[in-house]
Amino acid sequence: MIGFNEGFTSLEMDWPDRATGWLRLHDAGGLSGFVRVGASSDWVAAPQDRDDLTVVGRIESADLSRWSDLLVLVEDSDSDQRWQIPGFEIDRAYIGDVAFDDLLIDASGGSDGMQVSVEGPQLKGTMEWRPPEVMQVAVEYISFSEDEEETGDPLEGVDLSQMPDLDAVIKEILIGESSYGSWEMKIRRDAQGFGIHDVIADIKGLHVESNAPGHWNTSDNVSRFAGTVTATNLAEVLPQWDYAASIESEKARLDANLSWPGSPLNFDLWDVSGSMDVDIRNGRFLDVQSGSGTVRIFGLFNLAALAKRMTLDFSDVFGKGISFDKVTAQTELVDGFLTFTQPMEVEGTGGSFRLAGTVDLESGALDNEMVVTLPVSDSLPWYAAYLSVFANPILGGAVFVGERLFRDQIDSFSSAKYRIDGTLDEPNVTFDQVFSKSMDDAAQAETRADEDESSSDGGATDSSPAGDVDVDVNKHGSD
Repeated sequence: MIGFNEGFTSLEMDWPDRATGWLRLHDAGGLSGFVRVGASSDWVAAPQDRDDLTVVGRIESADLSRWSDLLVLVEDSDSDQRWQIPGFEIDRAYIGDVAFDDLLIDASGGSDGMQVSVEGPQLKGTMEWRPPEVMQVAVEYISFSEDEEETGDPLEGVDLSQMPDLDAVIKEILIGESSYGSWEMKIRRDAQGFGIHDVIADIKGLHVESNAPGHWNTSDNVSRFAGTVTATNLAEVLPQWDYAASIESEKARLDANLSWPGSPLNFDLWDVSGSMDVDIRNGRFLDVQSGSGTVRIFGLFNLAALAKRMTLDFSDVFGKGISFDKVTAQTELVDGFLTFTQPMEVEGTGGSFRLAGTVDLESGALDNEMVVTLPVSDSLPWYAAYLSVFANPILGGAVFVGERLFRDQIDSFSSAKYRIDGTLDEPNVTFDQVFSKSMDDAAQAETRADEDESSSDGGATDSSPAGDVDVDVNKHGSD
């Protein structure tokens, strides 16, 4: 029913189970009233003395991504209109494809801005916005089901065209029963989309910080991130990500410059492109059992297990794992392929490893070379390799005799090269050759071996000096 009164026009509503209440449109401007939306078992008569607009009630569903119109209204408002939505219930609310059940919303606002609090089993937080200041968002927790994690980009189809600049602090993100930690960031609109600044996160033992503004280009639908990921003991971090505790460390650092298709929430390692540099200090590679499904990706770097697969026996040297002072690597990710642009180097007092090549992250296929270098004083495995080629020690005394006869040659050996293929879960390690002390001699040793093989057809003899002998076990048989 519509009424025309002095100073205002009134509207009385009475639509059972839909809306009841009254509204007054004042001649001087502004709106007051009380509206109850939906059915309610605790229905009471609408009060008649409101100076603001109050909306209460309960609805079965709502698309929260369409509430951006309210943000526009607040941002553009130059009136003194006050409004409030106290204790409003939503059985199921949607933001894109993500659903939140049983939300209780308290909101109020006017010309000076707006405040909103939301609480439910899956979401609790507050928002405050006083234009032209930056919106402040504080989330106590937000929870997604594991099924929703697999549905694709969480922000696909969400209209963010009216979203203002905001600072966000999220204390905890949950996916299923797993916590993905706390996050802070500043989001700023620009001509291409959204800049993402000052990212700080603590997630499953990792500390993440951006060192340059990230960005979501909404036109090309591509996101990028540049920053660092740091940790202390990786043996405590890896199991939190469902990987075996194959590495102990005092500290670890990853410098990343990455991009991927979709929104920032659509991050997937298999779709990432960019560079990652690794630096791990003071730790040990531990032997872990494969086949449990937990050694994915890090199976290649489980050097203690790889050592067991080598033709030469390193058990005396690496029986309790492989200790290191420093592990460094520079890698590039393109279309699911990880390439070592600079070899991964493992350095320690007990020896060193150098690993190069590529990894297909999707299939797990490996195409790598690894050079193992030991101090000469610890190079007992080379004795066995050398004698198996030249001495074939059937009798126990041959070991002693061989060591005496070939001491000079053996003492010059300190490195061996291996081929690694197979998969991340089941790497296959094949011995290639032994060569002299410097790891940089590996390529030279291989070149000389090829030259020797070519010249052998012409009856050439080996003229290598006794102190720098190259031995390729694959090119010799035992008598």
